[in-house]
Amino acid sequence: FAPNDATTAAQCSTYIGRKCVANTLLSCGTTSRKETGGVSAFKGASPVTGATVMEASQVAAYVQAHAGTGKIN
Repeated sequence: FAPNDATTAAQCSTYIGRKCVANTLLSCGTTSRKETGGVSAFKGASPVTGATVMEASQVAAYVQAHAGTGKIN
């Protein structure tokens, strides 16, 4: 299960009990990873349900601001 659109990402709350955000896919052609049999196994798993998620469009700026030499959390 790899949501790459808002509609599929919205299904996450049904399967794992928290919001998902759509992945950004570049130069990979059309994909459809909507099989939910595996993702439903994670429902109730605290590392999954308690995860903080971020929109794909925000990741580059976050990494540039928080990663690299001398940046330790």
